[in-house]
Amino acid sequence: MFSSSKWEGLAKIGRFDVNSKSITTPTLFPVVDPFQQNIDIQRMKSDFGFDQVITSSYLMSKRFSNSENGIFKLPNLQELPSIESYLNYDGVIMMDSGAYQVMLYGDIELGVIDTLELQMNVGPDIGVIMDHPIGYNVPYNSAKKRIETTLTNLKTSIDYFRESKVHWTLPIQGGKYIDLIDYYLDKVLNEDTLRHFSMFALGSVVPVMINQDYDTLVKMIATARSKLPVTYPLHLFGAGHPAMFALATFLGCDTFDSAAYALMAKDGRYLTVDGTLQLENIDEFPCSCRICSSYTVKEFKALEKTIKFQFLSEHNLWESAAEIKRIREAIKMGRLWDLVHQRANSVPRLGRATRLATDFVSTGNLAKLHQAGTPSSLQFAPRITKKADLQKVDYQRIKSVSKRIIFDNSCTRVIIIAYTMIDSIFNKLVDDQISKVMKDENDYQILLLLPPFGLVPIGLNELFPVAQLVHELEIESFDFDDEIRQITNLFSDKTKRIDIILPETWPSKFYEKVVQITGEIFFHINNKPLSVLKELFN
Repeated sequence: MFSSSKWEGLAKIGRFDVNSKSITTPTLFPVVDPFQQNIDIQRMKSDFGFDQVITSSYLMSKRFSNSENGIFKLPNLQELPSIESYLNYDGVIMMDSGAYQVMLYGDIELGVIDTLELQMNVGPDIGVIMDHPIGYNVPYNSAKKRIETTLTNLKTSIDYFRESKVHWTLPIQGGKYIDLIDYYLDKVLNEDTLRHFSMFALGSVVPVMINQDYDTLVKMIATARSKLPVTYPLHLFGAGHPAMFALATFLGCDTFDSAAYALMAKDGRYLTVDGTLQLENIDEFPCSCRICSSYTVKEFKALEKTIKFQFLSEHNLWESAAEIKRIREAIKMGRLWDLVHQRANSVPRLGRATRLATDFVSTGNLAKLHQAGTPSSLQFAPRITKKADLQKVDYQRIKSVSKRIIFDNSCTRVIIIAYTMIDSIFNKLVDDQISKVMKDENDYQILLLLPPFGLVPIGLNELFPVAQLVHELEIESFDFDDEIRQITNLFSDKTKRIDIILPETWPSKFYEKVVQITGEIFFHINNKPLSVLKELFN
């Protein structure tokens, strides 16, 4: 069972109950292998706080197989240990089908039924059926055939399922071919299929990540998330680098798995959320985890090779665990958007992918889901530090509500009061003060011109997020085109006269655009709008 307690757009704090265990999402499944593990698997939970791990059907099969002419034959499944005793781990255990390794190495006979039998015998909490992954350079027609193979495997698996405690995962395939992901989802998203599964997992991600094709990764996740029901967790196979976790969560992924902590350490690579560093090039550790705070860089480099590999793996895990916590807190505070954009320049090509993701959730096929998941208020004042922030749902909601109120009004006179929003407008214009000044007037509408909201009825000036906003953009960076269109439309509606009260620092380009509008418009340059209102109505 999967439930959600807190949302920010597509991201959510969730609880995934499997058997008698549960995990909090978003989270990472570290990849483990007891035969090559340099960190005790029990420590994943006791030290690093990971209540879940993932291991491979391929590796377990190979460990207990006999080799004939270079091909490993499957073991007697009845003789295999339980996965819990095999790993010596009592948290949630996920086991993949081994399909990706079979595709890479082809040195073991592991078929659809084989991997089901293996998983049902050793008893992981979460299992995965055998799909047919798609490499980055696989031609389209070959990829389409692999999709058909996965669909055939899906039917075979469902027909073979028997009662077990395994929660099955439905893999999503298509690789970098977005239309094939669409095609695949159209085939599998029906009640007869979904009732057999507890989780979705987007596959063929690793080849895309290796090629740093993050634009395609964004499109893959967005396509899957736009069609998959949110009542199931979405897993991202091979997410890899902690700098990617925030973006994947932002697009609606709930869990990831990665062996990067160990693979990177083997090559002397030191993971940070701002990118990957080569250990040999570091003079000071930019981290305060247990490892980095226990050694100077000089001391660390002098360690024996296997110890250094273990400790570097541990640092990489600590960094990954810390980023998961940052992401959860960001969701709770409504600041995941900000965290995602902080990470945008940490890895090459990630900035462009972040902009693409922002477009998807703002105007693309994820916009409705993103808007539905965005809370109407936050614990903290919203911040705008860059142009991309203008696409946040909070501001788009205010613009939409404002336009509806403005053009439902039948007044013939409009007063527009402009504020730069460099400081909060909270308590700057009090309604009862204005009412006293204009007590004998009733055929008027007062609007506030507030970058980045545009024209806002004064009645909304103390609502979230209008009153709380402070932005850090230069006032000259706004083009005011939308506001000019609104002012023009006011004249084409019922308005006969518009008075615009502007502070002295207001950009001249605004005047230049407004004077081209046909209508009776009067400018008042004054930093104290209430005094202007007194002059106009006394």
